[in-house]
Amino acid sequence: HKLKLVDDAEERHRIARRGRFERCQPLSRVRQTILAARTDVVRGHASRVGSDLGHASESREDTTEADGRRSIRSLKRRRKMNDASGQLRPAQRSLVAFGVYLLGLAVVLLAVPNVLLGLFGMPGTQEVWIRVVGMLVGFLGFYDVRYGARADRSFLEMTIQVRLSVPAFFLAFVLFAGAPWQRLLFGVFDLLGAGWTWWSLSGSSQSLAATSRG
Repeated sequence: HKLKLVDDAEERHRIARRGRFERCQPLSRVRQTILAARTDVVRGHASRVGSDLGHASESREDTTEADGRRSIRSLKRRRKMNDASGQLRPAQRSLVAFGVYLLGLAVVLLAVPNVLLGLFGMPGTQEVWIRVVGMLVGFLGFYDVRYGARADRSFLEMTIQVRLSVPAFFLAFVLFAGAPWQRLLFGVFDLLGAGWTWWSLSGSSQSLAATSRG
């Protein structure tokens, strides 16, 4: 009878242990499931991060390539501008030289205007208008000297047109306003200066065309 009681006690003990194990087993399965889910999430995030890094790398490469193309185009434009500026150098020098002539003429008109008028056979004057003309001529000479060395083609062409109009105006003054013919002598210097700049520009155009073809 005592042996039966011992056997019954051991059986109940085994049943109790089996019950505790069966209750713990679902919990361990839940933990495994959670860990597996976390692993999937981490793997998915890593794959997305890798994909994003790949796209970012490709975008960075495209941007670098585009920047390189823009730099090359900018370098070519700068080189062409430098070549054009070098070709314009003779015409620019002619404009600076004409500006120096205008400054010298302005000094004479402001200081001793009657001496210049006498050289051209014109009567002297004590009126202020001749010195006002000298002031304006000095301003034009200052512009040519200061900006002539950096003048672009359009400005040089404009100065040619303006200087060529000076003899035409003086001729009109002689023919229709009764001005002395000696006034035409002032237009000769403008005509020569305009011709010098025009000739320099023509040579630069031919050189630039030859460089472009080469």
